[in-house]
Amino acid sequence: MKILVIDTESQYALGRLYYNAAISSGYDCDYKTDNDIFKINKFSKDNLLRFLEHSNYKIKWNQRFVDLVLKNNYDFVIFFRLSPIASTSILHLKILKNVKFILIWPDSILFFKNNLLDTLQNVDLIASYSEKDIAIFRSLKCENVKFIPLGYDPEIYKFEKLNKTYQISFLGLRQKYREEFIHEFSKKTDLNIFVSGPNWKNFKFKNLQISNKTYHSREASYVYNSSHISLNIVDPTNFPSANMRFFEINATNTIQLSSNIPEFSKIFVSQNGNLFFESINEAGVLANKYWNHNFNIENRHKNMFVGHTYKSRLSEILKHFK
Repeated sequence: MKILVIDTESQYALGRLYYNAAISSGYDCDYKTDNDIFKINKFSKDNLLRFLEHSNYKIKWNQRFVDLVLKNNYDFVIFFRLSPIASTSILHLKILKNVKFILIWPDSILFFKNNLLDTLQNVDLIASYSEKDIAIFRSLKCENVKFIPLGYDPEIYKFEKLNKTYQISFLGLRQKYREEFIHEFSKKTDLNIFVSGPNWKNFKFKNLQISNKTYHSREASYVYNSSHISLNIVDPTNFPSANMRFFEINATNTIQLSSNIPEFSKIFVSQNGNLFFESINEAGVLANKYWNHNFNIENRHKNMFVGHTYKSRLSEILKHFK
């Protein structure tokens, strides 16, 4: 079995986590970016066409994509919602070689674009991060949909017994709903709150420690392991689904204080160090009551390792084809 994973150039792309999972599972797997498939000089006309999502760029890209798949004899192609793979390429490769196409959908359905519909209807499986969205995909006549949540990479996010530097920490980009939450939340507790990520520099309140640094991967894992409580303010458009941070925090040695996530709040209960809030007031009450509580977090980590890694997610996807 040979797998091709296509995603962005970012070193933190979700596709790279699936690629790592495939390699660690013993599969023959390659990772390609859009630019690997159709190399473009950034000052060229083709780059402008790519930026504008022009049909001529997509035609050229798909021609090279089909050649790549046939030349390397791939059996499975795993790609993501931003990929320019066209339905004609999918149908062409199915006829020539019966290649299986898997679209990972890791975001709110609100990111849907009409030009994706043909592609969605012709893939062999849509792996939706949200169980709720399955009904929406099926209403669009996309029958092959499976609930495959996000997860974590155990080589990046680890359970470590570190000194607790922070009482509460939050890592993430400054956005309006997060800013409003932290503004009000900081009034509900006297605990110190470490907030770090792009654009937080001028956001100051009495018990906040602010940084503009972006923490990724092992650095983020270190902050979580160094925190009594790690705060997860879930984007309202994610509701009722779990974001990636939910799993990454759960893999480390910290209490998670999270927006309510109905798809997972019944599974990850408070005994394992997950506290879910419906309001800012409730978040403050939970933080003040439990910030230094001795939950059985190590047991949670052992359970996480079994079922919520990307290796497990990939295995679930491939089972669909057996």
